[in-house]
Amino acid sequence: MKRIAIGIGIILIVMSILLIALNFVGFLDSNIYSIYSDDDTYLDGSIKTIEKDFEPRSDLIKLKIEDSIGKIDIEGYNGDVVKIRAEKHVSFGSPDEIKVNMEYEGDTILISTKTPRHLIYPAKAKVYYNIKIPNDLVIEIDTESDVCSIDISNLNARNIDLEMDVGAIAIYDINASEIIAETDVGSINVHLKKCCDMDLKTDTGSITVKIPKDSDVKIDAESDVGSIYCDLPLGRETRGIVEHRIVGVIGSGRYRIDLKTDAGSIKIKGI
Repeated sequence: MKRIAIGIGIILIVMSILLIALNFVGFLDSNIYSIYSDDDTYLDGSIKTIEKDFEPRSDLIKLKIEDSIGKIDIEGYNGDVVKIRAEKHVSFGSPDEIKVNMEYEGDTILISTKTPRHLIYPAKAKVYYNIKIPNDLVIEIDTESDVCSIDISNLNARNIDLEMDVGAIAIYDINASEIIAETDVGSINVHLKKCCDMDLKTDTGSITVKIPKDSDVKIDAESDVGSIYCDLPLGRETRGIVEHRIVGVIGSGRYRIDLKTDAGSIKIKGI
């Protein structure tokens, strides 16, 4: 009886830790959303917009974004040039203190942001980037950002490599060879009409992947604290009381999908 009581006690403690962790993830997701909400009204603030066009130097556009704080939207459009629009927002002070640089560095379009610390908090300084890529071009994307969300949609891409400290990542309706996305705190959502290699990782946050049901994939999904849901016909393996893992192959297993979160749920859905 004593052993049974100890066992029940351990299970209750583990379940309590799990509930606390999942509630924490939900709190972070909701706060990340509020940080990057488009509804940013500054009563006494200032907004300054910078726009720049880049003539493509080849059929492959290389884009590198560094040190952004705010939001990045990258999308395809029917046009001939790469269009970049940057909106600098501050609640007080001057938006001119935020330094935005957009230029060609070799064959790469480099976008960098320098924001003084006193404008990050409590001034809530942000830069919203909208980047439009011609539909008939292929893009490589490389980002390293501190506190930023990123949305990528309707593109032809070769490699996408996203690395963020805090921020949500959303990728929709693109053609790509490989997607690598990593954030310390934030959710990752990838919805594809055609599958590709993926390596998605978040320390604290949820991961959702939607791919065609008939994709040839090899999936390895793991969550230390959180549930895993998969409606694809995969072989399953669950290890430990808290840690969960799903592994499996569909078809030839041509594409590799690795998903990992330390605290958060994982959903894999067929479309």
